[in-house]
Amino acid sequence: MPAVPPPRSLLGEGFAIGVATAGFQIEGGYNGHEEPANNWYDWEASGRAARSGVACDFWAHPEEALDRAAAIGCNAFRLSVEWARLEPEPGRFDEAALERYVEILEMCASRGLEPMVTLHHFTHPAWLGEEFWLRPGSPDRFARHVARVIPALAPHCRRWVTINEPNIVMLMGWIEGACPPGRRVAFADAYCVLDNLLTAHVLAADVVSRRATRRAGDLQHELLVDL
Repeated sequence: MPAVPPPRSLLGEGFAIGVATAGFQIEGGYNGHEEPANNWYDWEASGRAARSGVACDFWAHPEEALDRAAAIGCNAFRLSVEWARLEPEPGRFDEAALERYVEILEMCASRGLEPMVTLHHFTHPAWLGEEFWLRPGSPDRFARHVARVIPALAPHCRRWVTINEPNIVMLMGWIEGACPPGRRVAFADAYCVLDNLLTAHVLAADVVSRRATRRAGDLQHELLVDL
């Protein structure tokens, strides 16, 4: 379906106004039988966290949310591409899932919604372990994942969030213990985690700058880390 011009922003010319989502929060289909498992899997299985279940079923029916966003005057829509869905097992990359994300970006464009893609929104595959961001190699591992998905997404998106709220990932996982791995007041490890997350942002931004520009020609890409 061809893209339509974005509607005039409610804030005036040059402004984007929209809604922000995260795959694990709205897509549904995680951490169940034969479903992609992320770093919340053990918490859900043990009853420490409620089952995420079908959520808003966005993965199966994205049109409903996109239509609502367009109807209230949005001209932008932020969504994440979930690592656990794209690589549910080490070395097994789900090309069909990546194609589905491309379809969703095309659905955005057909409704006059400019997509903004978040490359990491709080979650990662369960097989990487709950302490993934504490490991020294985590920034390079994340950069390799980004390099795998960017070529397919770049023709459909020019605005990117590398990592959503790295400070909250560190705070909730290693200081307050409210999210996996559930560590409390582990200050030394928390600083290492934050350093790895910020390094991962830089590496991912480099990947987007190189590969997205190469794939999409002269299209300018905007990058940010969401604090």
